[in-house]
Order: sequence, then C-alpha cells, then structure tokens
Amino acid sequence: MGIRGRIAALSAVLTLALTAAIGGAAAGTANASSGGGYIYNKGSNECLDYSASYGVRVFPCNAASLNSGYQYWNWTSVQGGELVNGLVNDCLGIYGGAGQLGMGTCTKGSYQTWAQESLSANNKTYWTIQNPATNKCLDYSASAGLVAAPCDSARVLAGYQNWTPTLTP
Repeated sequence: MGIRGRIAALSAVLTLALTAAIGGAAAGTANASSGGGYIYNKGSNECLDYSASYGVRVFPCNAASLNSGYQYWNWTSVQGGELVNGLVNDCLGIYGGAGQLGMGTCTKGSYQTWAQESLSANNKTYWTIQNPATNKCLDYSASAGLVAAPCDSARVLAGYQNWTPTLTP
C-alpha cells in the first residue's frame, strides 16, 4: 500500500488520537516505538507541518494536511530515529549553528536523528523531541518560531518544548 493509502487508512485513528491529546486524555501516553502521524505541540495546540512554500513550521492540526502529507511524519524510532515527512519523504534536521530546522535527503546523519525524552513534574509526564548529538529540542514560540533550542525544563513546562506524537505503527 502506498503512502497515500496508508495515510487515508490511518486518518480516522489519528484524528481520534489527536482529539484525545488536545482534550488531555492522552497525557503520558505519547511514548510509541515508531510509526507515523501528527506531532502535536502542547504549547501552541498546533502540529509540526512542512510545505515547500512555508518550510517547516507549526500549523493548526487538520485531517486535510495530514492526508496531504504536510502534517504526516514517520518516526523511524523514537529512541533515536529520523522524522520523515509524508509529503516529500525528506528528513527533518538541524542545519546551521543557530538551530535552524529544515528538510533534506535522509542520510541517517546525527543532525537528522531525534529521540523522545520525558520529563516528570507536577505528577505529569511531559515529552520532548531531542537531537541527541546537539542536546537541542524542538522548540516553538510565537516570538522565535520553530527552532532547535537547548533543552530546558522551564521551556518544556511552558509548552514550548512539549510535543506529543500521535503515531500509529
């Protein structure tokens, strides 16, 4: 089955998972081994998104963007794998010293490797998406946009570095 067929088949399941995550019912259940789906930022209530016109960004989560591949991300392994976008089959990576994020041909390079890490605080589990080679985390704020920034527990608790992947293996 091609990527479009796989995306269509997973759409209903992922929409339900996203709805649960937005409502808070999925807190602490984000740790999957691998799979594809939305990657949801808890601080902005939006999803990781890619298009040629806008680059990598966060954008309101929606089934049309998931089905088109803009918001579909295949994570080869949350223990340290690539985030492959469903639209272009390229990998999310850190390009440049200032934490600029972009898309490029998947090479299994350290700059394209991402691991899910947890932080427990206030009787809750928070999830980050971290590049182990740089110790930088995916970070989104309205003022700075989407960047890879030093992992920081205060930024995780504020939601900037708090991400929930809704992956279906």
